[in-house]
Amino acid sequence: MKKVASLRYGVIFKKAFCDPEIFTAFVKDIIGVEIEINAAETEKEFSKPIGRVQSRFDLFVQDVKKCICAQNT
Repeated sequence: MKKVASLRYGVIFKKAFCDPEIFTAFVKDIIGVEIEINAAETEKEFSKPIGRVQSRFDLFVQDVKKCICAQNT
């Protein structure tokens, strides 16, 4: 039997969705879009603030072929 953990907790969510295979399958199942990513970044911050805001994303992925970014803030 497989152990199941709640995705309500940030650590479990990040651990599960940092795997590109799991993340791409989830996106395809939920919104029906196929994406290709190499990696998922956690606690992503851009070196320069965007406008006057220093953004930080819990989970950030980017498909450069299709110009798609997915983020969880």
